Amino acid sequence: MRVNRPKKQKLRQIKILRTIIFVRPLLCNVEGPYFFHMERKEYQRKANGKFMITGEYIVLRGAEALAVPLRFGQSVLLVPNDGEAVYWEGFEPKGKWFETAFHAETLKVLMGEDAAKSDRLVNIVIEIRKQNPDFLKNGWWVRTDLDFNPAFGMGSSSTLLSLLCDAAGTDAFPVLENTFGGSGYDLACAFAHQPIVYSIVGQKPKTESVSLSKNITDHILFVYSGNKMVSSGEVKKFSSLKIEDSVTESFTGLTRAAIAANDFETFADVMQAHERKMGEILEQPILQTRFTDFNGQLKSMGAWGGDFFMAVTDDLEKGKKYFEDKGFSPVYTYDEVVFRQPFFNPIN
Repeated sequence: MRVNRPKKQKLRQIKILRTIIFVRPLLCNVEGPYFFHMERKEYQRKANGKFMITGEYIVLRGAEALAVPLRFGQSVLLVPNDGEAVYWEGFEPKGKWFETAFHAETLKVLMGEDAAKSDRLVNIVIEIRKQNPDFLKNGWWVRTDLDFNPAFGMGSSSTLLSLLCDAAGTDAFPVLENTFGGSGYDLACAFAHQPIVYSIVGQKPKTESVSLSKNITDHILFVYSGNKMVSSGEVKKFSSLKIEDSVTESFTGLTRAAIAANDFETFADVMQAHERKMGEILEQPILQTRFTDFNGQLKSMGAWGGDFFMAVTDDLEKGKKYFEDKGFSPVYTYDEVVFRQPFFNPIN
């Protein structure tokens, strides 16, 4: 005999099931991908956030850019269920910041208070399905966890896109081009283990792993400006500018000079030249004009005027106090924020 359970009881059971799934601890750096084809598997992984040290804007014209993967990033957990919908919950350090559900087959949004975020998410799935039609078909529970404030500009979108494409076994760069746009350096940082030189050669991404001298990294601070910039809008403005090939090549030279530097004074001089040259192109004032009494060199990163900027100084403690006294927070040292591959000493 079939028992018709009250609606409240059914809802309670759904909440219990969701709790069981989403309280599970997320694993960091679990190797993937797990392909969504015939066999439906659980998927867990973490992607790194990113900072671009050199080459902002000009990387879109073919210049080489220096970028670093971050300790901060985003984790995702995908668990198959027996339903017909994809239930999605997103968390950041202060708690849940996003929730939606959409039909697994038609991708029609079924619930969600933020229509714009739901639509962007569905658009990513649509683009991924152009390469893998089976991705997120049937029912799925999805949980994402950011371990940084989404206003910081560390890569909440790029880490999500990287993880979903990794889970689907698809190329993330075409998906990026048809959704958020941009150079793709942030995708290259997502699973990188050390600093990279990134460029676009023949419309294809090229990545080279590099290292920076500790004589340099021990003198770097990253300061949150307090402003969130929409990088897509800034990129659009830059795209309308006429840039000579010689200018693009000169920025590549600055990137290579930064990597080759063996002391922070030389590195600071390179950052100063980069900041001035880019300021002339953008017709914007450089950071040093805002902090004339700072003992060191300042360098904009990413979209100028927002997110984080870099400070190079001979005294990290004094430099950190300088910005904190002016109300800037957080202020990170290089070692506090940049991802470093754990060292394992195998036992013979």
